[in-house]
Formats: sequence, structure tokens, C-alpha cells
Amino acid sequence: MKVYIGKYIYFFGAYQLADLLQKVGVSEDRCYEIGKWLSKTWVGSFLEWIYRKRKRKVKVILHDYDMWNVDSTLSLIIHPLLLKFRNNIGSINCVDNEDVPEHLRTENPYSLARWEWVLDEMIWAHDPEWDDKHGFAGKVFDLDKFCELEERRKNGFRLFGKYYSGLWD
Repeated sequence: MKVYIGKYIYFFGAYQLADLLQKVGVSEDRCYEIGKWLSKTWVGSFLEWIYRKRKRKVKVILHDYDMWNVDSTLSLIIHPLLLKFRNNIGSINCVDNEDVPEHLRTENPYSLARWEWVLDEMIWAHDPEWDDKHGFAGKVFDLDKFCELEERRKNGFRLFGKYYSGLWD
């Protein structure tokens, strides 16, 4: 698999064009008014048309061997992204009480501690070295331990699906 994802396309519209006038001494309030006016003219329409024509560069090449364990292949991408996201949280998602342990249940669904706990469970579940770390690769197999950890892992995957749309900064 090869994945190339370019930067997001920067939006440059009527307000951004008007903001350039600040460089020659036009006040911020006046620039806002000019931007408001420009957005209703052909200039605003033209800048939006240009933006819609531009596309983020994305190229994904899949190989047959990427399909052998799609879950493991995806975790190789998901895990480092979740780790980076967890270390740079810029937004807090609403987390339901039923998805966190008792000590994190409060009236406030926008608790940082709750969101961090959910992210930690997602990260734990997507760890690409999960089998090795928990002794399930090439060792004596402990079915009870596996079933216990697998339930936690399934919950991490469930949380990933439930809060997927909250993974933005």
C-alpha cells in the first residue's frame, strides 16, 4: 500500500481578498465591510468557483497483500494518527456517560478527561503490535486472558466508530 495525501486546499475568498487591504493601512472593520460587499459580487462567485475546482491531492495504491488482514493494515495508519491527535487535542467531543467508567460520569458530556479516556481506548484497540504486547504471538495461548482483552478491544473499535466524526481538530 502507498498513500499520498497532500495538504488541505486553502480557501481564499472575498473576505481573504479584502483582508489584504490591511497591509496598506485599511482598518479591519473596513476590510470586513469590503469583504461582505465583494462576496455578493462576481468577485466572490469567481473566487468560490476557483476553490471548488481545486482538489486536495490524494493517491492510494493498494496491493493484494494489503487485503490479507485489512484490520491490521488499517491499524498501521489509524494508530499513529490517533496518537498524534491525542497528543495535540484541539477540540473536545461530546462523550456519552455509558461509554466511560463510573468515575468519569458527570453531567458535562464535554469533559476533557472523558474524551481522553475514549481516545486512549481507541489507541489501545488499534495498536498494531497488540498480539505481541499481550502475549498472543507465538506463546502459550491463554483463552481467558484473550477473551477479556478482546472485549476491551471490541469496545475500543466500537468507540472509534461511534466517535469517528469527532476526530477533527
